[in-house]
Amino acid sequence: MLRFNVLVAVIFIVLYIPYFVLMIRKKYSIEKVIFNITFYIYFLFVLRFTLFPIYLQKELIEDERAFYNGEPFLNIIPFNTIKEVFTTYGSAGFESAIFQTGGNLIMLIPFGFLLPLTFSKKFNFKNMLFISFLYSFSIELIQFVQNSAYGFLSRFSDIDDIILNTLGALIGFSVYKIFEPLINRFIIKKSVYIESDTQI
Repeated sequence: MLRFNVLVAVIFIVLYIPYFVLMIRKKYSIEKVIFNITFYIYFLFVLRFTLFPIYLQKELIEDERAFYNGEPFLNIIPFNTIKEVFTTYGSAGFESAIFQTGGNLIMLIPFGFLLPLTFSKKFNFKNMLFISFLYSFSIELIQFVQNSAYGFLSRFSDIDDIILNTLGALIGFSVYKIFEPLINRFIIKKSVYIESDTQI
């Protein structure tokens, strides 16, 4: 079983080094470098909690299959899982239901905030909706492929996760848009000024 441990984290950091060197060679501002590093660290956290551990050993996979009770891998009915969670927990477990659904909502809030800070492209709600949907869909698709390859349920692939993830990203982007004037004034302009100075 491949867990997201220190060794795996180091491998991902090593893979990032060429891009980091490229940023330095292109004289990216310190703010831009920090945004890029922060976004990459966030990306690793998402990987850690959505796709790991990865089952590799045949014996371990066969053991898990033996205990698999035939639960489905996939839900394609919108809001079905959300409704089921709140119905199952009831009023006594309302906090647990909020935590379970809120986790998927919160997970992509940093994505919506950091993406426009990290990349120079101009983002609006339409392309942010598309990008965050595609990102979340990719995660759920990989989880489904993992389950299909294992032959047992490792992580449930759910359209409700995509809905909540995408909504979370739009919330994060909304926060970015609220603070965009301040960001442009105190960070972006400063970055442009520093970059122009280094090129003289």
